[in-house]
Amino acid sequence: MKKTTFIFLAIIIALFSACKKENTTVITPEKPDNFFTYDTDSHTVVSSSRSVDMFNHPVIIFKAEDKWSLTLTFKNYPTASGTYQLSSDIEDNEFRLSGSDKYGASFNYQRSPIPVEIKVNASGKISTTIPEIFAGAASPSNSYKLTATLYEK
Repeated sequence: MKKTTFIFLAIIIALFSACKKENTTVITPEKPDNFFTYDTDSHTVVSSSRSVDMFNHPVIIFKAEDKWSLTLTFKNYPTASGTYQLSSDIEDNEFRLSGSDKYGASFNYQRSPIPVEIKVNASGKISTTIPEIFAGAASPSNSYKLTATLYEK
């Protein structure tokens, strides 16, 4: 009887250990914290740099791994955190947004000014989140959705 009980228990243990519960956890990949999305494509920023445009306006260029880029143009580099107006103009506390795709075709923001928070850290580098806007190549009718979370590296 002891032998039968032992065999019975061994079979039960073998059956339960053979049963395997499937992992039903769905892992959603996280978006990077320095990226922009244009139309339906996301682009991870791998570098940023400061320069001036042909009118001697200061610019911050955010380059993505796939040769796309976003450029923020200011009248003066921000020195304090606060609300700036994303605009097609660049007066005090305003900035302009433009970009280019991997082929060099450009796009920019051409609509009414909207408020955007820009944070300046102790090193003078900026970070910002651009809410959903429309940016386009030649006219607002050729615009696509753009969002961004950017920080200078």
